[in-house]
Amino acid sequence: MEREKTLTLVDMIGMTLSAFVSMELIASMAQVGPSVIVSFIILGGSYLYTHCVLCAELGSTYPEQGGIYSWVKKALGPKWAGRTNWWYWVNCVGFVPSVMIPFVAIFKQLFWPDMTLTMTIMLSVAGTWMIVLFNIIPLKDSKHLNNIGTAAKILFCLSLIVGGIYYAVKGNAVVSFNAGTMVPKFDLTLVALIPVFVYGLTGMDAVGCASEEMKNPKKDMPKALIISSLVSVGLYIFSTMAVEFILPADAIDGTTGLIDAIMVIYGGSKVFVILIAICLALLFFSNAFAWPLAANKVILEAAEAGEFPKVFAVKNKYGSPVGASVILGIAATGLIVFYGMIATSNEGLFWSILAFTGVVYLAPYVLLSLAFIKLRKADPDKERPFKAPGSKFAIACAVYHMLILIGSCISFLFPQGGGIIGTVVILVSLIITQIVGEIMIARSINTK
Repeated sequence: MEREKTLTLVDMIGMTLSAFVSMELIASMAQVGPSVIVSFIILGGSYLYTHCVLCAELGSTYPEQGGIYSWVKKALGPKWAGRTNWWYWVNCVGFVPSVMIPFVAIFKQLFWPDMTLTMTIMLSVAGTWMIVLFNIIPLKDSKHLNNIGTAAKILFCLSLIVGGIYYAVKGNAVVSFNAGTMVPKFDLTLVALIPVFVYGLTGMDAVGCASEEMKNPKKDMPKALIISSLVSVGLYIFSTMAVEFILPADAIDGTTGLIDAIMVIYGGSKVFVILIAICLALLFFSNAFAWPLAANKVILEAAEAGEFPKVFAVKNKYGSPVGASVILGIAATGLIVFYGMIATSNEGLFWSILAFTGVVYLAPYVLLSLAFIKLRKADPDKERPFKAPGSKFAIACAVYHMLILIGSCISFLFPQGGGIIGTVVILVSLIITQIVGEIMIARSINTK
């Protein structure tokens, strides 16, 4: 079915920023203190550069519906494409809850201080099904959530940044940014934070999953990725600094740190706090919407090709992925309830799900690195509207990209405060997930 060309450059930037900037990670980054800024620029910047140029080249050279799935299939074959697809989709099963839980925690902080963990779980489930609903309405309508959410995200960050600067100028800053405090300490705390950097800076391929609905993908996709990269880095760095100006590092909560900082600055104005809460709702829901939309479209393409069960290929008259969206909602609900049974707090629930999600989320990008290398060598004469500079340097970027991702996956197996039990639970969850995926892939390939 030929899809309507509805996505402009502005829409693509909105979609990329919605999927790419993970507001729920800013408070976690701020917990490290001023040294996180230099660490983020050096480690995060080098990774982001490689990630952006790889996605820009692949996306503009092979602008096919399905994005990363189609690139891996072209380079490594249907079985690895199936695994990529499975990981890409399963990560959203955890990603949606990992966004909804901090949002509910912030809602609790603002309006319902006595909310129990059980109620947190219930509201997170309700939010998950709202995301499912947005995934099955036409993209020409649902894309507005991305654009509105991106505007809300920028407005919130600007409010936080301006407030943080004002707080510092007034002499109230709780931390000083100088050569002594900003020099990174290469200890276990920083090592544990690297996968958070990588998690927060990965996802530039998301817009490629709807390439057939773009008006001019070869020209607009590289532009959207470059603009989104620059805006995202600015939002991450200055928002993190603002939180650190306002709150002591040891007092920053990983789930509510953002709203805690806002309350310190603007807490005297109920109207402003309500407006900020509305912005947060829009930006969290747009963030939680963009990734599942990409993943559901990818697995829909694979199911239509017979590489996954037909239930994933169920769609409505607009081409929206109904089957994949509903299955994702059911699986995400089960994951929230399962991890909710072993968690003792909102932050513990958040980190447990984020750790599981992080491993599955980053795994497909290891294959993206390999696909880039393979296609550079196997398809050298293909016109590349955007081309990563050099030959050996481009391959070195792909290798660096892959090694950082593998290291981050390993680090995510040891979540904050999870102990050996947390690691075992994550490993068991990953093994079960992979077994289910291998069974589906094997059956689909055998029935062809």
